[in-house]
Amino acid sequence: MGYACWDQRVSVCNTVARKAYPLRLDPKIHAAVEKWAADDLRSVNAQIEFLLRQALKQSKRTS
Repeated sequence: MGYACWDQRVSVCNTVARKAYPLRLDPKIHAAVEKWAADDLRSVNAQIEFLLRQALKQSKRTS
């Protein structure tokens, strides 16, 4: 398992175990997420996780 910050904008990082998962994306989707991530000062991985968390929260599927 890898370790990462859930949000790179915080100065102190609590290391959290992460499950590695290969993800295949359409190049246009990746480019759009990459730009969005840069705008929000996040990595692409952190942006995808952020978006998934938002979607889970919105659909009330979080634990």
